[in-house]
Amino acid sequence: MNIKKSIYLELEPYALFTSDDFNQWHEKVKEVKKIIKKWRDVGPVPKVLASELSEQFKSTLDKFFKNKELFSQKVEQKKQEVLQQKTELCEKIEAINAVENKDWVKSREEVIAIDAEWKKLLNSFQKGSIQRRYRRACDIFFTEMRNFYEAQRK
Repeated sequence: MNIKKSIYLELEPYALFTSDDFNQWHEKVKEVKKIIKKWRDVGPVPKVLASELSEQFKSTLDKFFKNKELFSQKVEQKKQEVLQQKTELCEKIEAINAVENKDWVKSREEVIAIDAEWKKLLNSFQKGSIQRRYRRACDIFFTEMRNFYEAQRK
């Protein structure tokens, strides 16, 4: 029983843990899993003695994982915000591409400004289709601009 009590006391501070850092959460989860393993390895103790301690242990785990869930929800919300911002930037470049008879100097400055905004956004969240959409829109713009200037030189 004393061993389980000491394991519970080891877990207790984790109920208050919060962070906005993914790596810190990752480390804390690994630590909590080790504590859970220790708890299980000790094996059962008489129910009369253990029920309150087991409830405290479970409650502390619940608090820790609830905090982790809140962190995960914030991360997901941030992902959605970044995706929305990136989508809007794609739409801006696509709108520039749709214009016939562009002012190439002005359009180029706009695309470069959009690219600066893009680079400020968190890149790790969306790699796939939004990244390809953005690259495609930029490629179209710069290919059209290069073709325009090459035609002017001829």
